[in-house]
Amino acid sequence: MEKIEKYMQDLKEWVNDTLDEPLEEMSGFFEKRLDGYEEHMLIWDKSYEMFAGLLPPECQNILDLGCGIGLELDRIWQNNPDITVTGVDLCQDMLDKLMEKHPDKHLDLVCQDYFKYDFGYGKWDAVISFESLHHFLPELKKELYQKIYDGLESGGVFILGDYIACCSEEEEFLRNTYLEKRKKSAIPDNCFVHFDIQLVLEHEKELLQDAGFIIEKVLDDPDGATIIKARKGNKGNQFMDYSRKISERLWNMPDKGELESHREETFIDDIIQKSHIEKELLANLDGIKTVFDGGAGCGRFSILLAKQGCEVTHFDISQPMIDKAKELAEREGVLDKITFVKGALEDLKDFKDKSFDMVISFDAPVSYTYPNQEQVISELVRICRKRIMVSVSSRLGYLPYLSNPVQKNQFILDENCNDGFVRWCIENKENAIKSFCFNKNNIMELWADGLMGGREEIAEYENGGSPWCITYTFMPDELKGILGRYGVKDIRLAGPGAYARTLPNEILVKIMNNLKQREDFLDFCYLYDSNPYVCGMGKDNLLAIGIL
Repeated sequence: MEKIEKYMQDLKEWVNDTLDEPLEEMSGFFEKRLDGYEEHMLIWDKSYEMFAGLLPPECQNILDLGCGIGLELDRIWQNNPDITVTGVDLCQDMLDKLMEKHPDKHLDLVCQDYFKYDFGYGKWDAVISFESLHHFLPELKKELYQKIYDGLESGGVFILGDYIACCSEEEEFLRNTYLEKRKKSAIPDNCFVHFDIQLVLEHEKELLQDAGFIIEKVLDDPDGATIIKARKGNKGNQFMDYSRKISERLWNMPDKGELESHREETFIDDIIQKSHIEKELLANLDGIKTVFDGGAGCGRFSILLAKQGCEVTHFDISQPMIDKAKELAEREGVLDKITFVKGALEDLKDFKDKSFDMVISFDAPVSYTYPNQEQVISELVRICRKRIMVSVSSRLGYLPYLSNPVQKNQFILDENCNDGFVRWCIENKENAIKSFCFNKNNIMELWADGLMGGREEIAEYENGGSPWCITYTFMPDELKGILGRYGVKDIRLAGPGAYARTLPNEILVKIMNNLKQREDFLDFCYLYDSNPYVCGMGKDNLLAIGIL
């Protein structure tokens, strides 16, 4: 404690003595000190050794942020001479010095602000940074750490060597001093300056963990840097408990049963998707007596199959939708043909192997089970004896949504209906277009990991809200491959809605309001959307059909 008090006293005296000295622009600071810089940094020799020792030997492609003249790379290349390095730094003179030192290495140097550098997605075995990030506020580092996380391959590592504040008082004092000096000199926000504003270890680790990293090791050189090794974890580990909890809360809202039972009276895309599935079901009932309908909702297909003479197990996570399904089944005279079970697709252990002639799961409930989606598919296959049909959220189908905030308006059947979501779509259309901004990073993230939702949905859930489900979107070959691995054969894929999404709302409404045109249109949509070349561009869903 006395040592910290003495350190803080000395720090405050130094700051007070230098308060009127202007802050130096970052790259200029290092240009002035290039001569003799390497000798000056010899005090970090032990830290460089510790830092290089944390890099896994299998890493072959690394990104170095604030690489300078490459003092940490000197040590890394001693351990692995063939490693490929991309170095990013603001100071061209330092980069020139680094290239002069190592002309024979696999080295690509970029003179750029690394906050603006394009990290890509799943590209790097490791990202490293030594004694650079303590010059930046945590608000900036938070965004950077997320980019680092996204840029790493699955299981990749981020190794950070940096100053760490000895206590919260130091962290707060340096931050306030930094902001005061910037304000006094009227330094613009986009100008980086050389001033140390390190965080306490707890706050540094929190920033990394918030980005998704798992902290594997922390080393401290008392005379040098603190070194943190953080590994890119599976996002699913973060969301493991939440996907199911969010789904349970959302689908058990009291009005869900009533709202979902009217979808085909409200939205044209629902009409098209359900017409496609109905055609597939009715064409594939030979030898089918028992059916498991997973995520059966209000019974759209459970009731259809019961009317065809099948014994159906209607399985759903939502009591309001089960209640509505019972009401509709009784109205259709098939209540005795359906067994209703409340449960989650993640838990099918009560059903024996090959319990049902046919297993179906439509409108993407499998996609709401992230990160257990593949396990859920394997369980659906396990309980199936003859034929399986599942629809999941389509990644290629979803990607255009991120560039079209009014995509649902295209499929509104009646703009004058009283449905709350329809009213919101219409009333919010102008503002949605006005506020839209194309965001390549968001699109590339969905392209790379297939995940819609996550941290914001969890935060909303924790605050008592009912957010939309965390959704995993599948690529066509991915879904086909998973089913094939678990023994499904003769797999066909389709993209219900692929043809219809090319038509404007006015034309779709006109077709739907003419019975003959509507029937002909749905027949052609089925033909077109069944073509394997368009399966990925279905409206929302990717449908797979196969046999065992």
